[in-house]
Amino acid sequence: MTVQTVLPPYLEAFDGFVPEIDPTVFVHRTAAVIGRVRIGADASIWPHVTLRGDEGEIEVGPATNIQDNSVVHMTGGQSHSRIGARITIGHACIIHGCIIEDDCLIGMGSTILDNAVIGRGSYIGAGTLIPGNKVIPPGSFVFGNPFKIHRPVNARDTAWIDYAWRHYREVAAKYRGVTPIPAGPRP
Repeated sequence: MTVQTVLPPYLEAFDGFVPEIDPTVFVHRTAAVIGRVRIGADASIWPHVTLRGDEGEIEVGPATNIQDNSVVHMTGGQSHSRIGARITIGHACIIHGCIIEDDCLIGMGSTILDNAVIGRGSYIGAGTLIPGNKVIPPGSFVFGNPFKIHRPVNARDTAWIDYAWRHYREVAAKYRGVTPIPAGPRP
């Protein structure tokens, strides 16, 4: 007799892989988390986000938030998606087979393609296109389509990066019905 595991409606096994999600994670019921996906503690996955680990692995680090209508995928045999800790990925982003190091903010509507690397502590402005295989140095303030590195992040940028992940951790705790850790004042 085969025992079948009943998964929440937002989770789907694929090719023998079942997503691994820390119990402190908030995943909205309209999200789709499929296959080889690992999500770390206190992360949040918001409405209509798709994490499709059918062509490779997706790793989402602790306290990271992926906001509404974003897609994380990769090109099979060529890339995986690794998203570090304390990352904010804004609404409607495409994160495709790239690496985003810790403590970054990815602005709404941005696209980051296969094997690109976003260095730790970077701020990617809304609507930015980062083509495949590009490397953004740590602590860069980047925007444009195509992208341009405009300057190093400053204290205000770093404050926004820090506030954003803390804010979404707070909101996710409210959705989960637990006492939130306050994000603190907006920068």
